[in-house]
Amino acid sequence: MNDSDMIGKIFWSNFNSGKIFKNWENWYDNLLNKLNNKKYYDRLVSGIATAPVPDVWNDPLSSREFEDSCLESIIYSWSKKKSSNKIAQAMGRNLNLNVIDRNIIEKNQLRKKIEEWLEISQDKKIFIFSDNL
Repeated sequence: MNDSDMIGKIFWSNFNSGKIFKNWENWYDNLLNKLNNKKYYDRLVSGIATAPVPDVWNDPLSSREFEDSCLESIIYSWSKKKSSNKIAQAMGRNLNLNVIDRNIIEKNQLRKKIEEWLEISQDKKIFIFSDNL
């Protein structure tokens, strides 16, 4: 099973109730084993904490920092393997950016490309996936 098999298709083999319960039992057993592992448990509970959330809707500075972070993340993803970054790859393809453009584009250039695309494509989605990603 690969990612393209999961988009818009039904896996009839998963409707075998014995298989479903066996898979659930395996998952549950693995979870219990992990929780019984002190290192895993300590790591899991240490990550739970409240934190202030920036107001990206009403604070222009927070909004800009959030946008910049997203754009930098997309640019970073383009430097990775194609198969592991489907959202960034779909975005690059739909913005008509070739591989060379993706490797040299800067944050503000990407922002401008997205703004231009949004102006001319208001009724479309930027994240259109194809089976060959």
